[in-house]
Order: sequence, then structure tokens, then C-alpha cells
Amino acid sequence: MGGKVAVPDSIAEAFKKASIGILVMIGIFVFSGVAISYIKNMPVGEAISFALAFATHSGDEFMAAGLALKSIYLTLSFAVSVLIFYIFYILIDISISGKIGRHLHGVKRMNRMKKMKNHHIICGAGRVGKNVGKKLAEKKEKVVFIEKESDVINALRRKGHYVYETGPIDEEVLVAVGVEQAKSLTASLGDDGKNLLLVITARHLNPKLTIAARIMDAELISKFKHAGADLVIIPEAVGGIKLAEALLGRVDHAHVIKI
Repeated sequence: MGGKVAVPDSIAEAFKKASIGILVMIGIFVFSGVAISYIKNMPVGEAISFALAFATHSGDEFMAAGLALKSIYLTLSFAVSVLIFYIFYILIDISISGKIGRHLHGVKRMNRMKKMKNHHIICGAGRVGKNVGKKLAEKKEKVVFIEKESDVINALRRKGHYVYETGPIDEEVLVAVGVEQAKSLTASLGDDGKNLLLVITARHLNPKLTIAARIMDAELISKFKHAGADLVIIPEAVGGIKLAEALLGRVDHAHVIKI
């Protein structure tokens, strides 16, 4: 499990820019300490500590200092104030711009999905839906997944897939992923009732759409047919048939693993 933790680009950029300001500030303190050490004839370490103390407040020491020391004090105080402002500005700016960038990227992605044509919509990226989308993508077909689980969504997006993140899938969601211009829709949720409603809604929105559905109860096949499904699959039944054929010597190596 010892994978490398990915740091968001905005945070990494913030630390990178802020570190420049911090290094410059350290350089100013060191330079000022050396100068104070020379003028006041004190150890460099003590002079740097003196400079750090002065950067936070001024007192009698400043009023009694000569012109050279006053110049160093004023320069140090001004530089520290500017650098502190710079560091906070960079951190805030990068943080805000990162959030805006992610939002704009999401908006662009949504607009692309809505404008797609002749693509395939996969409702539910579980064991069935994920493999349907994978096979279609291998054939260079355009695929859009609709999914609610964040881990699944992130995994799909890392592979370059379009994913619409949502819970319940209603008419508004289907329109958002361009169902009216789509080539097909696969209802592969883990609930027959939800898949049936998806089929009805999708057929209403696009009469020419090819609709496939994953079901668990074979007795519902006729209902899915009347609802508008063109293709129906019962994964458990298909698996059982493939195993039976393998036992009879007809092994489908693409679906049955012979050990």
C-alpha cells in the first residue's frame, strides 16, 4: 500500500512560490545580521537575533541608533513586511485560482459531454458497466459514464474517461450527458427497478437510441422490452451458460479461466 501521495498542482505551486519569498526573507535577515555585526562589533549570530527581534517591533534601540543602523532597521522592517504580504498573497492566490481552475475544467467537461454526438452512455460503472465502457473505448468509441462512487469516478477520470458525477439518474442528468444525440445507453445499475425507469426515460428522450439493460430477474425481460430496451443481459445466467459449455469441452477463453 506504500504508494506515493499525489499533491494537487495548486498546493505544490503555492509552496514553490512561497518558498522563494521565505528564502529571500532569510537572506535579508542574514545580510542584515552581518551588517549589524560589523557596525556594532557583535557576533553574527547575536546580530541576526537582534535583527529578528527588531523586525517584529521597534523601541529605544532604534531611536538611539546612528544613521547607518537606522537605514538597516528601516530596510529590514520594510522588506519583512513586504515579504510577509507576498507569501500570504501567493498562498491565497494559488488556492483561489486552483479552485477556480478546477471549477472551469469541470464546466468545460460538462459542456463537452452535452455537445457530444454518436456516443455511448453507461449508467453505472460497476462490474458490467465498466467492462462495457472499456470494450467500447478499445474500439475508439466515445463513452460517457454516469457514476456516484467517488473512488470509481477518480479511477475512470485518471484513465481519460468522461464521467458525470451524480446520485439518482433522472431526465435532467440524461440530457446533460447528451442522450438526445447519443448512439446507445446501457442501464447497468444494481437495481432492476432503477434500470427499468432509466430505459423508459431514455426511450422517451431519444426514440432512435439503442438501449441495453442489465437485469437480475429473468421474469422482467418482457417489461424491459415493452419499456423500450433493445438488448438485455443477465450476467449470472450468461456466466452459468459459459461454465456449462466449458464443462462440455467448449471453453470460451475470453470469459472462462481454465486453470
